[in-house]
Amino acid sequence: DSAVVKAPARRRGRRFGKAGSFTFCGESKITVSYRIKNGDVILIRKRNNNNFKRVAPFPRRRQRSFGMARLITVSGAILFCFLLAVAAVQMFQHFRLQKELAAAELRLAQYESGIEEITEEIARLHEPGYIEVLARKWLGLVRPGEIVFQLED
Repeated sequence: DSAVVKAPARRRGRRFGKAGSFTFCGESKITVSYRIKNGDVILIRKRNNNNFKRVAPFPRRRQRSFGMARLITVSGAILFCFLLAVAAVQMFQHFRLQKELAAAELRLAQYESGIEEITEEIARLHEPGYIEVLARKWLGLVRPGEIVFQLED
């Protein structure tokens, strides 16, 4: 592969692509012919002191895969939207639970005030004078010897 080859006879068309001359570290000029194929540069031959050598092509560059980048971007966008939706649902549930908690606290305060009224009523029922007032009011009872006057409306 690295044998020295004379220049091939000229053919019609462009067999080789562009050529460039380079000087490396002060050495003699080297002329390089290369071809561009699919965006990659392939080194075809080089000439040093009018001798042509075939050169192994450059290792092909790995073509960029925009499919994977696009997949990652779309997946990230979908994940972001999903997390945003979950956060919105959680936020609405949080507000709903706060309203329910406020309503429950209000009911608890009402029940506690009702408990206080009932305990006061129980304490009054242990007094004999209060029982007498209730018996006169609700049952229409009187003591012996009392005269009742009823007025009609």
